[in-house]
Amino acid sequence: MRRRDWRKWAAAALFLCAVGFAYERFGEWRDNRKFPQIGRSVDIGGRSLNLHCAGSGGPAVILDSGGNQPGYSWALVARLLAPEVRVCWYDRAGYGWSDPAPGTHDSERAADDLYRLLHSAGVAPPYILVGHSYDCVDRRNVGSAGRTARLIRLPVGACNSSTDGGSFDSGPPVHRAAFRPRSSG
Repeated sequence: MRRRDWRKWAAAALFLCAVGFAYERFGEWRDNRKFPQIGRSVDIGGRSLNLHCAGSGGPAVILDSGGNQPGYSWALVARLLAPEVRVCWYDRAGYGWSDPAPGTHDSERAADDLYRLLHSAGVAPPYILVGHSYDCVDRRNVGSAGRTARLIRLPVGACNSSTDGGSFDSGPPVHRAAFRPRSSG
């Protein structure tokens, strides 16, 4: 390959990288306008996580998303629970409106993020942690620190697999009606 050809290919590659970068920035700008943040950014020590809370009373019900979903996936459930209790959902690091985590992000760090988020936002313990799927281990890590009144596993996902040490719902059984909204009649 001649030297001149190599320079043309390098210039074309740089041009394509610049176009890709501009396309990504434009997409972020468009998404921020089209999908404004729901909740608020809470600083947890140099980065922020998104948290949305509604309702009042205690203990606070914390809805934890798994399966690479943003906390917004709990919006309907939160809306139904808010007339009865204080309910919060959040975006894990790197999802929704939250900043990404530095380095690797394991279950212990995710649980620490959740604790620091709730503490920084002024959501006082004890908590009722509700979730499904991947967040099972995270809820166990938060729950084992003595700040949790109850851990609840929804039947979606496999919290009782051998990878997380078995089922861990704690406390007496909770009847499904306990989490249904009151009828307005």
